[in-house]
Amino acid sequence: MKLQRGVPVAGLEPVLARSLARACRRAATLSAAARAGRRPHAVTERALRQLADAGFARQEGVDADARWTVTPLGAGLAAAGFPKPMSRLTARVLLQAVVDRATGYNARLDGLVAIAEVQVVGSYLDATVDRLGDLDIWLIVREHHPSGAARKPPDPRGQRGPSDVRRSVREEVLGAIRGDSGYVHVHLDAPDSTPERSVTVYTEDAGPLTTA
Repeated sequence: MKLQRGVPVAGLEPVLARSLARACRRAATLSAAARAGRRPHAVTERALRQLADAGFARQEGVDADARWTVTPLGAGLAAAGFPKPMSRLTARVLLQAVVDRATGYNARLDGLVAIAEVQVVGSYLDATVDRLGDLDIWLIVREHHPSGAARKPPDPRGQRGPSDVRRSVREEVLGAIRGDSGYVHVHLDAPDSTPERSVTVYTEDAGPLTTA
């Protein structure tokens, strides 16, 4: 299992999730887990329950006898690491792949959103940095209504509220653009929250731009 900085694990910052998993490889009390994660007891308990809900941990016993342990999935999390720094050439190749995926995503013309812009931010923009820990990408999206339909039909498996649809669309877009690389970190947010220092490498209207 590989971790990616900035990409949550069970809704937790990956370093915290890994620290708690490591603390629980041998049955740990809440206090022991809190010390390992360097968080207050209340915060640690919520985090452990999030890990349990996601299948990484489980609670054994109750009250003073309660102990937290990891599942086989949690053992993998405890042993997980972050990718080693990559070269600028590798980052450039990954960036081009991101642009290609954005182009392909928009070409489908059947989604609830279209990708309006792809921007690269972070250390990639510093030409003096030769080794990069990740490739930070920001997306600007807009609503897209497929031809002949205001939006996709309801999910036949059950009712889905607006928040469910937004979450589903968000996960779909992030996954489609991130691909399977542990180095690509994709942010999806409103345009006015995009970092000041950024370079646009793709727009819906113009297509791919220079990705040097």
